[in-house]
Amino acid sequence: MNMLPMRALAVATGEISDRLRRIRVAVVLYLLSALAFLCGCAFLIGAMFVVAVERWTAEIAALYFALGFLALAAGIFGLCKFLLRRRTRRAELQNASHERLLTEAAVLTLLPSLLANKGGTQTLLVPLVALAGWVIYRENRRAATNREKDGAD
Repeated sequence: MNMLPMRALAVATGEISDRLRRIRVAVVLYLLSALAFLCGCAFLIGAMFVVAVERWTAEIAALYFALGFLALAAGIFGLCKFLLRRRTRRAELQNASHERLLTEAAVLTLLPSLLANKGGTQTLLVPLVALAGWVIYRENRRAATNREKDGAD
């Protein structure tokens, strides 16, 4: 069945507005749940601080809590940086794979027409020189990127 009549039918029956209403209700409930969770965490941290003050002095307890939160922030920052590097590496690999596929497809598409011409082998020389130039450009770009990364880290 065609998608357009199905969508028109969904609009006419009010199915889309019902879905939007359910989504809005779900978002509000999730936000309230998150707020309750954050309040619970705040009271838990407060209770832990009270216990720590009873065990040590208030200054030492505050110092330990500050160090704990700084360590937590450093861990989260390190995790974000690690995930960003991994995502960047995956994107670079995927882009390189796409470039290679596009290049192979272009070469395979043009090869029969180049060989069919009178000077087919001579006509092949121009794309091969262009391909060699492109490879040199990519190597130089990769080397420059590596130098920038080494300088940034």
